[in-house]
Amino acid sequence: MMKKILYIISLFLVCLTVCYAKEDYRIDKYKVEISVNSDNNIDVKEDVSVSFHKLKGTLKKELPYNVMSLKINTDYDVETTNKKVVSIDNNGVINPLYSLTYTLPNSNHDNYDIDIINSYDSTILETEFVVNLPSSITKDNISFVYEGEDVTDDVNYKIVNNKITGTYKKALMTGDKITLKVKYKQVYVNSLNLLVLILPIVLTIISYLIWYRYGKDLNVNIVKSANLPKELTPLDIALVQNENVKDDDMFGFLIYMANKGYIKIIEEKSNEFYLERVKDYDGDNYQEEVFLKSLFKKTLKVSLSEYIDLVSAKEKIEKEEVLENKIDNNELSYRYRRVLTNLLPVVNNDEEKSVYYELESDKKKNILVFFVAFILILITLVPFIEINNLSLFPLSIIYSVVSLKVLVTLVDYIDINELHKKRNKYYLVISIIVVFIICFILLVPSFRRNLIYSVAFLISLLSVLVILVLYKYMPKRTLYGSRVYAKIEGLKIFIDTCDKESLDLVTKKNKSYLYDLLGYSYVLGNTNKVVNLFKMSEVKKPSWYKLKSEFSVMKFFNSLNRLKSNLSNKDVN
Repeated sequence: MMKKILYIISLFLVCLTVCYAKEDYRIDKYKVEISVNSDNNIDVKEDVSVSFHKLKGTLKKELPYNVMSLKINTDYDVETTNKKVVSIDNNGVINPLYSLTYTLPNSNHDNYDIDIINSYDSTILETEFVVNLPSSITKDNISFVYEGEDVTDDVNYKIVNNKITGTYKKALMTGDKITLKVKYKQVYVNSLNLLVLILPIVLTIISYLIWYRYGKDLNVNIVKSANLPKELTPLDIALVQNENVKDDDMFGFLIYMANKGYIKIIEEKSNEFYLERVKDYDGDNYQEEVFLKSLFKKTLKVSLSEYIDLVSAKEKIEKEEVLENKIDNNELSYRYRRVLTNLLPVVNNDEEKSVYYELESDKKKNILVFFVAFILILITLVPFIEINNLSLFPLSIIYSVVSLKVLVTLVDYIDINELHKKRNKYYLVISIIVVFIICFILLVPSFRRNLIYSVAFLISLLSVLVILVLYKYMPKRTLYGSRVYAKIEGLKIFIDTCDKESLDLVTKKNKSYLYDLLGYSYVLGNTNKVVNLFKMSEVKKPSWYKLKSEFSVMKFFNSLNRLKSNLSNKDVN
């Protein structure tokens, strides 16, 4: 048995020797680097270790006729027929090392057949290769083919981003070639891209279930009604509607307080106003009391001598709280800003919210924010994990955090009741477009590698939008809050559908009805509708508002708009 094995080995060596004896040389090691450029040309660099069998020999290589920029590290001759044949004499060197560089054109942008070919007239014993592609790639995008058969398993290779390095240990005879087939823009599925596809959908379903339990209000019948919520202030109405009272809502409260007889608003000149305090506060509502005191409270000033006494003797200087009777135009913006600073935090605290909203429901909103953040990180990070390019991890985190902040702030800022306004539409559309265009740019390389990521991007986009909408409609209102909200919606329906006959019936019972409604209208978001009601009714000028000219409905509302603009836009130091 042993003799047979030795015989077979000897016969193989003899055959191999006879085979190679026909060649003047053999190539011990062939190393090739192929780079596909952005202009789609292919740059090739070859390092060839040759063993000649005699002192004088010639290495020959065939190249395509359209080869460009050929360079070799020694003298050579070129014969041109249908192809270019390069001849290199060894000049008596038995084991020379040759380096060749050249460029080949390529016409296919999305699929590359990169041939690692033995175009020399001798055998290559070992092949090393490096392929640089124009964009990142994964194993699912490539395969190796030899004589029509897939030999991917016979090639030892690795991929880092867009670079493929590997070796082929088997010998390549003259004319043999291994073809690296690269396919972009195809669809393949693995555990990572399945995660990107499925997880946003799962998180959206969970978000809906959370909203259904902690965000969906109780079913309360909404009935059209002209009744004003007199037990609630405009700030209460704003809180019930939007969960938070904003700066703009305070203007309605100013009109509300003036209509109640505490304040008189006087327009001296166009865009110049002053306020008069008509009487001391005699009610029992903390919002009204804080508003009046913050607005008309004198600024306390301590003299230098008093300050020295305070520091040296540690004496407390006490001053009685004195309210002014008049605020001129120069002080008005400052005082109004002070009201916002003092009153809004009190109205927006958890204790006040708990009357109208379930605080436990409010806490669940954070889960939805986390889901949005997770989807943003997932869609930007997973494609880079797949190509082993974790250097982009910080970029993914920064993008996700910034996008999350922009989107959540935008959703909190947008007033659903005023979504019809162009300003809000622009904010909403532009912000979302900017966020997702940046995300799209980040993911273009992954779209090229695998079309499934473009589908995942769209799914993630829809998931984020759905979750943000659910976030906007949380937390859940209490039973009392739901009933108040139903009354508010009933009043809004009345305002939107009110005709002259219905209005006359209401104003006959309450002659000051429209002025009582006015303060609420600024937080209901339907002031324009109320203006039309004023036009339909024969209202007299209010005792608490003095125009710089003769009274008319349009002059009155134009003056109110000027006052609101002054209070909202002036810088306060």
